[in-house]
Amino acid sequence: GELLLVEDNDAVAAATAELLRTLGCTVHRVAGATQALDLLEHEGGGSAFDVVLSDIEMPGRMDGIALAARLRARWPARPVLLMTGYAARLEQAVRAQFDVLPKPVAPAQLAAAIAQALRRRGAAAPSAG
Repeated sequence: GELLLVEDNDAVAAATAELLRTLGCTVHRVAGATQALDLLEHEGGGSAFDVVLSDIEMPGRMDGIALAARLRARWPARPVLLMTGYAARLEQAVRAQFDVLPKPVAPAQLAAAIAQALRRRGAAAPSAG
């Protein structure tokens, strides 16, 4: 699956992207929500990406929850996974009915969440052969 990673921290992004590649994902990373939206707009509705994986805490006007809400309104079929190290933000995302993973996320947990998202999307799940 093609995955858009939205993460402002370079070290975290590098580690997460590496993990995602081992799961069989092709990863494209941007540092913020506005870059993610710009990219998705220019992709003709963002159909190039099967899943968007975004951190919640980001600099700028739009955080990960706001980005997920915008994506859900615009492209309801595209799965969005959120990540956060903050319990309060995790609860906020859950209340908004978004799929959210606690940071640091365990590799198996991330793999399962992405496989589930890809199944919902109807794309081939990683390592399904």
